[in-house]
Amino acid sequence: MDSIRDIFTNRTGRLLAAGLIVRIIYDSYDRLHVQKPAELVNFFKIAADGLPDYYLEEQFIDEENYKVIAFSCGQFLISIISEVELFLSDIIINTIIKYPKKIGKMNIDVSSIIQLGNYDEIIKHAAEKRVIEIMYKNPAEYKKDFLTTISAPSNLLDEHWEFYTEAKARRDLGIHNNWKINDTYKAKTLNSKFTHSDRIYASPSLKYVFSCRDNCVAMMDKILIHCEGKI
Repeated sequence: MDSIRDIFTNRTGRLLAAGLIVRIIYDSYDRLHVQKPAELVNFFKIAADGLPDYYLEEQFIDEENYKVIAFSCGQFLISIISEVELFLSDIIINTIIKYPKKIGKMNIDVSSIIQLGNYDEIIKHAAEKRVIEIMYKNPAEYKKDFLTTISAPSNLLDEHWEFYTEAKARRDLGIHNNWKINDTYKAKTLNSKFTHSDRIYASPSLKYVFSCRDNCVAMMDKILIHCEGKI
């Protein structure tokens, strides 16, 4: 089982790498306008031609090539939220394996127990099942159950959670609705100061995704510090 610091290092390392890739693409976009190297002109033309026009909506830059930047920012946001979700899941599993009593009451099929065969595998199975139960709750309940599991104060993530939940709702738009604002997004961000429900599309900007990345890494760091001291 990985240590909590190893979990943190692996997840944040991927976020930093993904951010670097986006930055390289943006720097190439800048070079395109200054030097116009043939290989970049060709790359951006082919890439932009394959992307829909909604990537230019709400970006305030009306240029075909910018669709490549908008697309890479959208993929970066999807990556950020996926890594954070996996980080939170890993922390829950790690904690429950160390403190099995945190499982509480849970129904597990006898056939599953027989198939798993030993105590450690049963506890791991129960921890993974608990993660699924928690992750399908609304953001407020999810945060509450997560903090209870790691024995953290209820305000530990207050500085970061609202931004994270809006970004998570926006990620869902990108995956399921081509970044177009819908009623589900509006409901999820109804009382959020970070909501973009007044827009038509929510394809994220470069500034937004790096702010999101920094917010999430800071949140993960806060969890790491707490867990290393408490768990």
